[in-house]
Formats: sequence, C-alpha cells, structure tokens
Amino acid sequence: MEMPVPCDKCGEWVELNSTRQSETDRNKLYCESCYEVDNEVDTLHQEILDLEYDLDNDAEHMKGQRREYKKEIKEKRARIAELGYDYEDL
Repeated sequence: MEMPVPCDKCGEWVELNSTRQSETDRNKLYCESCYEVDNEVDTLHQEILDLEYDLDNDAEHMKGQRREYKKEIKEKRARIAELGYDYEDL
C-alpha cells in the first residue's frame, strides 16, 4: 500500500517507506537528499562537541595545537551554516 508524505525539510512528496528520521530533530521525516545533508550536519556537530570537550579538558593530544583546533571548530561551524542550519539551534 502506498502512502505519500511530504518531506519536512523540502516539502517534496515521497513514499513513507523512503523517508528517514532526522538526526538533528527526531520528530521530522526527510527525503533521502535532505537526510544526507541533515546527517552531515549531525556529524559535524558531534565532531565540534568532541573537539570542544577535549579543549575544555586540556586533552594531552591537543597541547601546542589549541589554535589549530579552534580554527577547525570555526570551519565546521561555517560549513553547518552553509548547509542552512544554525549551530546554536542544534
């Protein structure tokens, strides 16, 4: 039985079986292409959280390279913005 539903991101109508649950908002269903973007944003967000945790806790592997890691965080946040998401809302 077919059941078309709109993608919560782009509004495209797709089969319910073809949707994927959003990684950033579990209450939304996305089409495949929107899910790929959402998944990339979630991955970047998790990487930022890991880097910030290590920076906050003076991780041994980061000593002497704090500036580079902060720059990496800034670049990842910029990429999230390029993809149409607000980092503060994640």
